[in-house]
Amino acid sequence: MKTHCTLHCILLSGALLFSAFSSCKDSPLEPPRKDPRTYTWTIDTLAYPGSFQTAMRDIWGSSPTDVYVVGHNDNGYVNMFRFDGNSWKPVGLNPMQGGTIAGAFSLSAIHGFSANAIYAVGQRIYSNPNRPPNFLDSSLVIHFDGREWREVNRERQRGLTAIWGRAPTDLWTGGFDGVLYHFDGASFTADSLPFSEGRRETIVYSITGDASGAVYLLLYVAKAPEYRERFYFFTRPSGHWTLFDSVASSWRRKVWISPSGSLFTIGYGVYKRVGNIWQNMQMDALTSLGIGGTGDDNLFVVGSSGVAGFSGEAFHYNGTDWFQFKSLQLRNVQYAGIWTDGREVFIAGVTLGSPQKTIIAHGK
Repeated sequence: MKTHCTLHCILLSGALLFSAFSSCKDSPLEPPRKDPRTYTWTIDTLAYPGSFQTAMRDIWGSSPTDVYVVGHNDNGYVNMFRFDGNSWKPVGLNPMQGGTIAGAFSLSAIHGFSANAIYAVGQRIYSNPNRPPNFLDSSLVIHFDGREWREVNRERQRGLTAIWGRAPTDLWTGGFDGVLYHFDGASFTADSLPFSEGRRETIVYSITGDASGAVYLLLYVAKAPEYRERFYFFTRPSGHWTLFDSVASSWRRKVWISPSGSLFTIGYGVYKRVGNIWQNMQMDALTSLGIGGTGDDNLFVVGSSGVAGFSGEAFHYNGTDWFQFKSLQLRNVQYAGIWTDGREVFIAGVTLGSPQKTIIAHGK
């Protein structure tokens, strides 16, 4: 069997996309599934010309040749890139680039069900006629049907930060002020959480679920006037949201259900729900922002730490121990999103300098 190797080097409008290693694969037969700890990694850098901020933080793919990252671009034109199996290219969403999404906006999260059924959410930004503040935001939902991205009609509230769905007819999204929507395949309906605790700032940080019907939500709350932070966990076992836990001493960023059915939360460390407690998985040095995998014995967690100077960190858990990908320990980088199909993995992050750029690590 012949093997071919390629070294990925791409120049995107003056921004160099480089690889840390060459990637090799067997041809023409599909290679056997590899141990993730032996993956070969390439690293691409995305930066839109003339921008001082190209910050893509969330990632989703229908396959390793159809992967999207979304986030914020300061000029408002490029808030999404797509990988076609060879290179990353900007997705033209703005009418000036042939798209249909008008106005100034940014994207926070993306979730899909197939190459022809993808949703991304974020916020539309506009000037406040009664300043301060100078700018306001409203919720934005866009949908890709295989042909083009279009905005989805719905009642507009505050900007959206999280999205997850079991099917195109059962989709949840939430955001600032605890705003929450459910999509049934025909329309978005506003929902609410059973929560009231005086003056506060609330943000839906994360939503997750599984095929059995379980849905979980993480709500960030900062109480005025001291703005003490607390994190509330909700579930929806019988058609109504129910609070089942809260923590105050440890910052949390996401909840995630593995394909094995285990519930995890990450933030300052990694925790697994065992009975009625969060079991610490001994990753306290890591500020975790992204989690994903194909099961409890094939789990990736990414984020950043200050142990060896501020750097991006990526780890793999095989059900027994943690393994650090040393080649991905990049200075002044913060990883935030991850997607994998079990054979390849993509990790999205941002640089912390100026201009700010997007880093994509691809392992296979």
